[in-house]
Amino acid sequence: MRLVIARCSVDYTGRLNAHLPLATRLLVHKGDGSLLVHSDGGSYKPLNWMSPPCTLTVEEPEEEAASVGVTEQWRVTHKKTGDALVVKIYEVLHDTSHDLGVDPGLIKDGVEADHVLVGGQELLDVGTIFNVTQDPGGLSVAVQPKLTGALPGMRRYFETYPFVCLEQKTSKAVGLKDATLWTTVANALPTYLDSDGLASYFPPRDGDAQKGSDVLSAYLLAATDEAAGLNPALALPDALRDPLARGLTAFVEGRISRDVWSPRKDLDMRKIAAIEALSRYGLAPARLLGSVSVAPNQWPTHTVIDWFNILRRVKDVPQREQRLAEAGQVLRARLSYQGSKLVFSTEADDAWWWMMQNGDVNAARLLLAVQDDPAWKDDLGRLAAGLIGRQQNGAWHTTTANLWGGLALEKFSARFEA
Repeated sequence: MRLVIARCSVDYTGRLNAHLPLATRLLVHKGDGSLLVHSDGGSYKPLNWMSPPCTLTVEEPEEEAASVGVTEQWRVTHKKTGDALVVKIYEVLHDTSHDLGVDPGLIKDGVEADHVLVGGQELLDVGTIFNVTQDPGGLSVAVQPKLTGALPGMRRYFETYPFVCLEQKTSKAVGLKDATLWTTVANALPTYLDSDGLASYFPPRDGDAQKGSDVLSAYLLAATDEAAGLNPALALPDALRDPLARGLTAFVEGRISRDVWSPRKDLDMRKIAAIEALSRYGLAPARLLGSVSVAPNQWPTHTVIDWFNILRRVKDVPQREQRLAEAGQVLRARLSYQGSKLVFSTEADDAWWWMMQNGDVNAARLLLAVQDDPAWKDDLGRLAAGLIGRQQNGAWHTTTANLWGGLALEKFSARFEA
């Protein structure tokens, strides 16, 4: 195995195209020919990779590349598909090789489980798990009409939580699909809007005329739009939607600002969340994206999901298909499972609490984002089960997670379990 730390850029070409700009990364070239590109984050998941059967060749850089500092170029080509991973190396900081010998393999003591969405006859390949003692052992199969149920734990969470602010009241009304309660919240909503049309968590007082939140406003637009697909009575009335949309558009365009404290730089993430909410109503022209820097590999997962949704809805984004494929690849690279529980390799960095985002919300919103995508069809059952696996005592951790989780599972059930 060869380990190289280098300043490099990486391009994947073939069935999809993806680009990693110049940065310092770890390159792992294994004895089976595979190459993995790692950053100093993301747990065990590489940023990009080429799996065997493949071959690596070292090439001289082209004149133009050499003129900007490229010293050598690695090309890893898949023998069957012809896909290529091209690494342009600018500077090698460390280079070492080791013979690891023959690995004895992982010895497991436990259970492997999987969920399959069954439609008609289903054939499953079943075999022993590698390196697991075969005796004692067995196979259990359970069939149930619905993966999702009435979600009593989530209902109990909403019914007993002491709701005070606008986000909590909205999450409860929409999360419970309670049209009467939502009407009460919606009727009071004008008292929460500032002079720019953005919503505040509490009704503004005198002197607070321009302290509405772009984050909360985007949440109101997105959550009620998603819920309205299940029950039109949960839609946001036009008289309330219009000022929120105008305020978010002004925020994205820089005509108004909301300079609030946050533990990380978040302006691009907030703008992308606003554009995603606007895109649900056909109010997000591609020009709005000119105010953000597009870097999916460096974004928290909730922003990659927002970006994925924007690309699905806004048809005139430059290089749309390529960028959509890249966003899907980034999301897949971050997925993992602990048993049946869905987790993300970036989980520790995804808890953006001040934007009401966390791993539970990401799991729910990912399931919502890909339900209509044929490329994710085979993943949907496991994504739904993995979302349920994140619950504790029948509910998720936050009000927003319970709203998104309930919507995701109800839409999944309506589509696949009717």
